[in-house]
Amino acid sequence: MKLRELAILTVASLVVFFWYHMAHAQNSYMPCLPTDQVKEKLKGLGEERIWRGLSARGHITEIWINKTSLKWSAVVHLPSGHSCLPDGGDHGEKITKPGA
Repeated sequence: MKLRELAILTVASLVVFFWYHMAHAQNSYMPCLPTDQVKEKLKGLGEERIWRGLSARGHITEIWINKTSLKWSAVVHLPSGHSCLPDGGDHGEKITKPGA
């Protein structure tokens, strides 16, 4: 193999390696802890549970919100006894039913 071909192969391998790790890092915001710890942390942040539902995949999803700051968190409770935070935000709005 020529030196130039080896250099191109090395660069291509590095590009694939870093692309793979960056793609997985972008989807890794899902810290999971024991459920009691997650609930205590959210309560400590002034958030309270306002909605929950049973997922077709067998877990419970909840939405927590701080009614003063409007910061919110989505929480997924797993059958394992752990809860994960797949999403959250700093702003939100209350949507009322038309005509209500």
